[in-house]
Formats: sequence, structure tokens, C-alpha cells
Amino acid sequence: MTHLDEAALTASFERLVKRGGLSPLGALILAAVGEGAAADSRGLARLLDVGHAIVLREIAGLAAAGRVLVERRDPRTMRTWIALAPERGEASRSGDAREVTKPASKTIVRRSEL
Repeated sequence: MTHLDEAALTASFERLVKRGGLSPLGALILAAVGEGAAADSRGLARLLDVGHAIVLREIAGLAAAGRVLVERRDPRTMRTWIALAPERGEASRSGDAREVTKPASKTIVRRSEL
């Protein structure tokens, strides 16, 4: 975890809350990740002084909404590393190759079709 700039974190949080569509905890998580204060669920739980399970639940909601990307997860502890998802259209403007995509649907292929 890096040095925490409380003024920048507060400004980011307030900007996200004004946009709407986020819970207060979701806005805090996005602000903390965006300001570089934490990049994983354990660090976020410690920084925000909330339970790890609560942070994990909020991360799941943010990921489902396309607001964060889950980079990796420790299967034993469930510690989850996240990054901010690019804003809609941002990837094409900035040249960033990352894209947020939905999982492909399963296609059933019958043996006779092969």
C-alpha cells in the first residue's frame, strides 16, 4: 500500500457519489483503487476498516457492473486483486488493448455436425 493522500481520496469519493449508481462502499473502493491506496481486497478491508467478506461482496458487484476487472484471486484466502475497468469508449480512444467482455455463451455442437 502506498502513502494515502486523504484529500485526493475524499475528492474521488465525492465525485463518484455525485455520479450516482454506486453504494458508498463501492465508491470508496473505486476511489481507493483509483488513487493507488490499495489494489486488493485485504488491503481495502484494512484501509476502510470493514470485514474482508463485505469488501469481496462489493467487489463482486462492481465486477458484475463492469466497474472493476478482477486480475487474480487466491483460491485459499479469496484475496482478490482488482483494477479499474476502462470507461466505455476509453479503450479505443487511449489505445489500451484491454476490453471488458462478457463470457461467451456455451454452444452445443452435436457429433453429427462435426
